[in-house]
Amino acid sequence: MSTISSASSLFTGTSQFSSALQTALQTAITAASQPLTQMQSDLTTLQSQQSELNTLSADFTNLQTAVANVASALGSSSYSASLSDSSVASVSLSGTPELGSLSLDVTTMGSPDTSMSSDGLTTVTDPTTGNISDATNYTLTVGSSSATVTPSGSSLQDLADAINQSGAPVEAMVVDIGSSGSDDYRLFVQGTQFGDQQIQLTANDGTESGDSLFTPETTGTDAAYQVKRRTVDSDFHFQLHGDAGLGSNRHIERRRRHHHRH
Repeated sequence: MSTISSASSLFTGTSQFSSALQTALQTAITAASQPLTQMQSDLTTLQSQQSELNTLSADFTNLQTAVANVASALGSSSYSASLSDSSVASVSLSGTPELGSLSLDVTTMGSPDTSMSSDGLTTVTDPTTGNISDATNYTLTVGSSSATVTPSGSSLQDLADAINQSGAPVEAMVVDIGSSGSDDYRLFVQGTQFGDQQIQLTANDGTESGDSLFTPETTGTDAAYQVKRRTVDSDFHFQLHGDAGLGSNRHIERRRRHHHRH
């Protein structure tokens, strides 16, 4: 027998096919990466634009704040009103005021309404035990408003105290109009505001149920004043107080508007 043996050999060297394949692969990778590169470039551009927009927004907010500060500095809150005698009147500003001054001349002080318990009612010789009516509930009318009055006791003084505690714009007091040795205590009520606001007290129950218990004494009048203007262009509001010596809260309100003359 004969034996045939062969040895395998490896190819070594440079293949033109392998080089072409490498070139083709590199070209394909480069082409595929171009959209990603473009997207990264676009993202960088957008981020830059966003940063500029944020800066512009901050600048605009600062501008708004500055404009608001200017408006506040020029508004009515930057001005104040003062009076030489605050016991006579009070004043406040509104609108768009300017620097200026004015004077207030009171021509009529005004007065409040007053009423007194009527003749013919029960004569009261002791206001701590007697009363002008046996009612337990009353209606107090002042001008167009009314309030319910319910005394804690049955005496004339209890009735006066209940009126003073009712919140109505009046002051009640017990007065003796009788002569020496013949007392005749009455209920006297005075308004705390100037003007004609008639005061009446009506019994809601008892012997005088539905009857009016007061007789008007004096009719109130409005206070009047004149305003002398120098340089004022705004809404101003005066509140004229009553005579402080009487210890009351009487007041009158007026509202006027002045304009520049051209």
